[in-house]
Amino acid sequence: MPKSVLVIDAIATHRIRFAALLDSAHYTVTTAATTGELKGDLKAYDLVLLGLPEDQPGSEIAVLSKMLGQSSLPILCLDAKRSPLRA
Repeated sequence: MPKSVLVIDAIATHRIRFAALLDSAHYTVTTAATTGELKGDLKAYDLVLLGLPEDQPGSEIAVLSKMLGQSSLPILCLDAKRSPLRA
């Protein structure tokens, strides 16, 4: 069974680019612009790839942490200005 990755980024072109890259590596990819769009159980994912918003980077992390509760799920955070994939 392929690994499942959730990509959250406010910029559509970033979501598309990350999804294409991960899909080509045979991951199952789900995308969302914000944590507010998420439906279902986060435990269904093996990894969250989170594009940090420039204005309040901790806000999305706080929401994800609250949604996860005591569950552990790796969250990889990417800075909008420093990620090489965002060029």
